[in-house]
Amino acid sequence: CPPTHINFVYTADGKTNVLSQHIRSGHLYVYYEDGRLAYDQTLSAQDLKYGVNLQNIYTGRWRIIVWGNLGDHSTVTNTSRITSAELSVRPEASETYQTTDSLYYANTLVDLDALESEEPAVVPFASAHVSLDVAVRGFDAVYNSAGHSQSNPQIRINQAGTHYTFTDYTSIIPQPTRPKAFAPQLEHNAEQDLYRARFDLLRIDEAQGLTLELMKESSSSPILKTIDLQNYLATHHIPLRGRHEVNIPILISFTGELEVVVQPFQWGVVNISPDGFKSL
Repeated sequence: CPPTHINFVYTADGKTNVLSQHIRSGHLYVYYEDGRLAYDQTLSAQDLKYGVNLQNIYTGRWRIIVWGNLGDHSTVTNTSRITSAELSVRPEASETYQTTDSLYYANTLVDLDALESEEPAVVPFASAHVSLDVAVRGFDAVYNSAGHSQSNPQIRINQAGTHYTFTDYTSIIPQPTRPKAFAPQLEHNAEQDLYRARFDLLRIDEAQGLTLELMKESSSSPILKTIDLQNYLATHHIPLRGRHEVNIPILISFTGELEVVVQPFQWGVVNISPDGFKSL
């Protein structure tokens, strides 16, 4: 029998396969129908583009799991059985969380006996992350001007998921558990009086009480601004639930110590540009 070929697709929120624009690598796990791992393999960009052959598998039903864009911020463990396999966000050396990988997830049951001769199996991906782009403008003018001690802003996500299982989701987009606080790193452009953090989180579709807090770094001072992210998304008509590609831009502008404006931004506004954001 010729080997069964599997093709990978990702159509995001449309109908065209845009996999190569979003997923640069992957890891494939092939499970017996009873949940035992048959084998796993790393997938290159070429493998994802052109597909791969199943190894020494010709008949039966097989569960195909693929994680896309696994990197330094992810740890996969307990893969010998699908019921125990899990993916966790890896914290920084300081045991804090700053970001996740730009993850994608595929979960397909392939029945080889139902395929026509030489018909490939198709494995579709879903998004397993959301992207945030947070810019803070005017902080230096208010807090680092004459008469103030030098300080830096810090942003904090109060609770975001850090754990995925391999199966048992009610939709094609997985939802995480084990929420932890995230403290993304802000980069500073002194000339523009602009701080910026571009980071990913695991999916937040079902998250409750999710907030972004802005404060002074290493300071006992009160929180300068709290943003309820669900309200922010609803107010500014930023789609989330059920949408694969979710990008959340947040511009926090200081005009005075008690005057803070929060709004989305577009590329080109206040000299903010994509400059590699979401590039592979």
